[in-house]
Amino acid sequence: MPYKYGSRKFKSAEFADPERLNMGFQLPYRDTEHSTETCLVCAGGPVQNGEGLWKLREKLSVASLMPNAISNRMITEVSCKGSSQWTFGAITSYANCYLSILGDNAQIWKGSLLSHDALPDYAKNLFSDINVSVDDYTELDVNLYQKLVMALGWAAVHDYDITIGYSYYTDVTPSTGDVEVTVVDAESGAVLSGFSVRLMQSNKLIRTSISDSSGKITWGNVDEGDYTIQVLGVQPTLWSVGYSDLEDTVKVEPDVTNIFTAKLAAIPRAQLPWYAWAGIGVAVIGGAVVYFRRPLAPIVVKVPYAAHRVYGGIKKLAKGYGYEEE
Repeated sequence: MPYKYGSRKFKSAEFADPERLNMGFQLPYRDTEHSTETCLVCAGGPVQNGEGLWKLREKLSVASLMPNAISNRMITEVSCKGSSQWTFGAITSYANCYLSILGDNAQIWKGSLLSHDALPDYAKNLFSDINVSVDDYTELDVNLYQKLVMALGWAAVHDYDITIGYSYYTDVTPSTGDVEVTVVDAESGAVLSGFSVRLMQSNKLIRTSISDSSGKITWGNVDEGDYTIQVLGVQPTLWSVGYSDLEDTVKVEPDVTNIFTAKLAAIPRAQLPWYAWAGIGVAVIGGAVVYFRRPLAPIVVKVPYAAHRVYGGIKKLAKGYGYEEE
């Protein structure tokens, strides 16, 4: 029997409006600038702090999540990206963001405190190997609790790309399709070769390849289903720009060539600090001065004849006492 892996990412529109848990706290909200599809935000300060609980509008049935499952229906992992946004001088007392999974209204898993990095980067909170057993009749709900208390200033925490991974045994052999990925510069559209591209499913590596001279990679006979495409970026140097990592979810349809474009965001070339440039300038100018300077004429010191006679007499006297000139 085939053992199948899969994942499901939730859009922010799939969550109902957040519930207010305590009076005096402002409710979280959906971000309309960062990511209109997946980002849920909680803000605090300078007057009010934020708190709220997000729940799915409609519960997710395991039967629809894992079609044709026979046994070993498992929720294997949960992930959520998190980032923070701060104003100058902001001081936070604490920020709490938790994820939990409910099965038939009972909590079956709860994640630890989510971490957040400053925008535009993010912390990927990945809870793997949780292996929660469910059955075809289970109705799943995903809850996100957010709270941010500020002592001074204003701040916001963003939680997005909430995803659950699952696995199960099935007696149906999945249909397959081909996958073609083209790696390009997000701004110019120029193709990028030599980049490592991975096809992941529920945090498991399915395929990997390197983009060719046309920026493409091709994989044949990929099982239909939901996947994550990862492209590993490169760090900038003094002579070339770099590119950020990319991660995107895709759906592979059977009996067709599934064409995807991976648009990598460029990172400007590395810059030397001003004092490094100043040191280089001093070294170059100093070297040029030494190289192009005319040789100085030898210094000639004229000694009067009388001094020569005195010096000669002293040497003879010293020899008489056994001293030799070095």
